[in-house]
Amino acid sequence: MYALSAPKQLTILLLFFLLIFSVEGYGKKNSTQPESASILSSKQLHDLSKFDGKSSKILKQLYLSDDKGAAAISSALAKLNEKDKELNDNYKVLVNKAKASKVKAKISSKTAKANTSNNSTIKSSTTNTAASSKEQLEQELQVIAAQKMHLVNALTKTNSSDMVAQLIAAADSANPNALLHKTVFSKLLDIGPNETAKNYAIQIINDPESGGFQVYNALLYFAYHNEPNILDKVREYTNPDYHPYIRDMAAFVLGRWGNSSDTSIILTAIQKSVADKMGSHSLRYSVFGLASLVSPEKVEELLQGLNIKNDIVQTAILHAKLEEAKSDQEFSQLFKNNQGKANELTLLVVADYVVRNGPTVLIELELIEEHDGNLYSPVSQSLYRMGYSLVGTAASPNLEPVN
Repeated sequence: MYALSAPKQLTILLLFFLLIFSVEGYGKKNSTQPESASILSSKQLHDLSKFDGKSSKILKQLYLSDDKGAAAISSALAKLNEKDKELNDNYKVLVNKAKASKVKAKISSKTAKANTSNNSTIKSSTTNTAASSKEQLEQELQVIAAQKMHLVNALTKTNSSDMVAQLIAAADSANPNALLHKTVFSKLLDIGPNETAKNYAIQIINDPESGGFQVYNALLYFAYHNEPNILDKVREYTNPDYHPYIRDMAAFVLGRWGNSSDTSIILTAIQKSVADKMGSHSLRYSVFGLASLVSPEKVEELLQGLNIKNDIVQTAILHAKLEEAKSDQEFSQLFKNNQGKANELTLLVVADYVVRNGPTVLIELELIEEHDGNLYSPVSQSLYRMGYSLVGTAASPNLEPVN
């Protein structure tokens, strides 16, 4: 039998493997299955819930600007929305059953004391099973929430034509108190003025079944967009019955778009938050809402004697002074002299001033630069959210409405 030399054997083996790979590659190229369908396998979707190397690799696949990338993300997000809604519906049923069981147990304990021992055994077994099911559902919902968060972030990097509708669908199918609502509303604001987004925020504000996270972030949406039709509902959200953070944001929105008669409503909300001892995070927005309605002297007078951190009071007074500034020079001087007291809300005050008086104050504040023919300022995002964009040159900027 003729024996091949070692080099020839190696050459034949290499040719054999090359033939196999070329056939496999040809099969893939000519497959009728769309390329986007293989971008996200169920295993990859699961790995998206982990913040590790695997999720980073998957995200690199997702952050595609072409139509295939957008289609893959949309498809995966739609499937997760269905699963999320199904699990949340099951979770609601489980919670309602648990509530009903507690009521039933209380009634039973009063009417069947003779069978206490037997009843307690049955009750303990039922409670443990329910708790186990609830815990399992919560874990599944957390995994889906993490996956959806990744997909929502990836979606906003694409040029999807129905992005707003997809963002709303992602939020709508989630738990009413999920962190996803914060991300979705932040993305909706960054897209700029949009009728669909506005109507969704109005729907949440008016729906008694809305969760706390939904309401809080819908209120934040209206901090940038004046909507007179919801002000009565916003006033309602400042009532003591609501969570301090919701009261706080409602008071801020009321201060921005309400009138002087709302001063007492906002002050009551502030006093309630101080009494609740929830800390500065439960009243800082309301304090700035107050500063939008009254003079700097009145802010100091109304807040005097309340147990509020001095730096918050001083920043509120600065906000009131900025609101009253009558010229670019006065505004910029106040801002520069008190820049140490400024916080993230100060940019919103600057944006308000720019909308009312034009953007030339940004030159005085040295808050404007030009990059590749585009104007940039720290207040650009606030302006865009309010419906305006900076145009022109750094030396002579102008404002244009966002289309």
